[in-house]
Amino acid sequence: MTMKAVLYMRLFEDSGITKLQIFKNKKEHLVELPFKPYFFDSAKIDGLVGEEVILKPVDTLQPTKLFKYEVDSVKDIPKLRTKTSIAADVNYLLRLCIDQPSFLNQYFQTDELTFLYLDIETDSIGIFPKPELNPIISIGYAINDGPVKVIKIDKLEDGDIKLLLEFNEVMEKYNPDVIVGYNILMFDLPYILKRMKKNGISTDCWTRGKTSAFFTTSSGNEVYNIQGRFVFDVIKEVFQDQTIHGISKGLKPVSKYFKVDEKIRQIPGYEDYQIITEDVHITRPLIGTDKLAKYNESDVLITRELCKMYIANVIAFAEMLHAPLNMMAKRTTSMIGSIFYATELKKKGIIECTMPNYKRHPDVFGTLKEGY
Repeated sequence: MTMKAVLYMRLFEDSGITKLQIFKNKKEHLVELPFKPYFFDSAKIDGLVGEEVILKPVDTLQPTKLFKYEVDSVKDIPKLRTKTSIAADVNYLLRLCIDQPSFLNQYFQTDELTFLYLDIETDSIGIFPKPELNPIISIGYAINDGPVKVIKIDKLEDGDIKLLLEFNEVMEKYNPDVIVGYNILMFDLPYILKRMKKNGISTDCWTRGKTSAFFTTSSGNEVYNIQGRFVFDVIKEVFQDQTIHGISKGLKPVSKYFKVDEKIRQIPGYEDYQIITEDVHITRPLIGTDKLAKYNESDVLITRELCKMYIANVIAFAEMLHAPLNMMAKRTTSMIGSIFYATELKKKGIIECTMPNYKRHPDVFGTLKEGY
């Protein structure tokens, strides 16, 4: 699969200057911003040099003198903005899609995407597993349309160190552009990385950045940080799908709803495939068995077919909006509308208004105090 879009892009800070990290065809590009972060204000701000511009705020549509202030870092805007500032809350990546979408054309992914589909099974005796206590007992995965392979442990006492090291070799060998799972962001991915950390195994191969797959926030929380790859969680698309009614959003009910088994039976070797609907909560007795491997394999097959259905939508939005794929995975309905809306307004010299509705329409909201 190829696409006319950027796979992955994020902002980073370099000595107080915001820059772009972009990945194209598995290679990292550190790029200067095509234009500086900026905001507008209706008044001069002491200590800043602003360019005088004439724009039409959307709430009045009247030509208005404003001051445009450019900064080196997106982190400067919250420090410098005032109560009369306009367009100070617009994310720079969103602003890039609006102001200069063609800038990203040179970083479009041109090579075929490498997909890694995965699903894990963990040790459980009927209660929800914890990565601090319960090892991973099998990992099922497939690369693109290739066969599903399952790495499993033979017995609980073996632990999952060997399994995790073997799966790291898979990551290093195939260097996937897209990692796909069902609820992968909330379960599979953090569970794998936490098990690796507990076992003293490096997570560096999971991220294409020059760091480990973990980082600590300013508040002290440890979060995973997969740079340079698009992590596609199918369940997020399922929850946004308004055509699905009256069923659980679990993997098995959704697969039955879309008759995924019919598609899987078209794959050579799976002509007799049936969805394994059994919901296994107690996995410890299944460690090392073919039954567990088949269960794991089935989930990977289903995840792959559902991914093919939904990822086409994400890629279409990315191509249409000139937005990176990882940004579109976090899209909201308002984000898509905002890009279209702001792009057309910009052509007409109209600027979005960030004034709260109660100030714009006092006839509707009445008189409210500041901060209401």
